[in-house]
Parts: sequence; structure tokens; C-alpha cells
Amino acid sequence: MYKYLIALAILTTGVVYAQVTVKDEVNTELAPISASIDQKQSDYFSQHGKYWQGIKTLDEVTELEQDSQKNRKADGTEDWVEMGIPIPNKSKYSYQVDNYKSPQGWGYTITTKYKDKGNVYMKVENHGPETHRARDWALYNPP
Repeated sequence: MYKYLIALAILTTGVVYAQVTVKDEVNTELAPISASIDQKQSDYFSQHGKYWQGIKTLDEVTELEQDSQKNRKADGTEDWVEMGIPIPNKSKYSYQVDNYKSPQGWGYTITTKYKDKGNVYMKVENHGPETHRARDWALYNPP
């Protein structure tokens, strides 16, 4: 029945409506954050000999907006604000940056989590030689 209502709406209004998912929303928020991290990491690496680590911005991922905890520091390094990374003041999504050193060299990952209909989903972007660390969006089952 819904297919017919949508088709009728398109025929009568000429407008095609796209359904925006939670994953679409988080990807939209993530894009400038990820780009900013990439930009800042090369400078950080040349100054410190390793990549910056960003402590997770939310303790628990919920479906409601929460205050982002942008002032957390790892290993005495700069926090998200000091690094100039555009984390929103309130968000439903958690971000975390981890660095690693492998025999192939240094790298870092950006982990993003969100909750939708009671399930937590996680994505890991890898920026470095260990490509097996990358994970596309999938249901997160904590250890």
C-alpha cells in the first residue's frame, strides 16, 4: 500500500522523497571530522613522531543527543578542541582516534559508533599500512 501512496505523491507533486537513515546522518557529520583529522595528523606526526590519539567523545552511545566530551586527553596530548577538530557540542555519535605502530610503519584509526533502534553500529576508518583494521558499518558486539 505504501508503494502506491509514494507513487501517488510523486505523480501529484512531482517531488521524489528520499528516506534519510541514521547512517546517512552520521556519515554527514563524520565527513568533515574525518577530513580535519587527516589534515591535523600529518602535522602532528612530523612534530611528535607518532599520530595523535583522541579519547572517545561519548562514554555510552544512545539515540539521544549528549554533550560531547571534547576535552579528554590521551597520553598528555592535545584534546579534540586543542587539535582544532570540529566535534559538535552535542552529538548522538561517538568518535575515537587510536594510533598504532606496526612493522610496516605508523598509522591510526578513526572509530565511529551510533545507536539505531537499540542496536549499536560501528565503523573503523584505517589510515596507515594495516588495511585489515578498516571495517565498514556493522553491528557492534562488544567483547
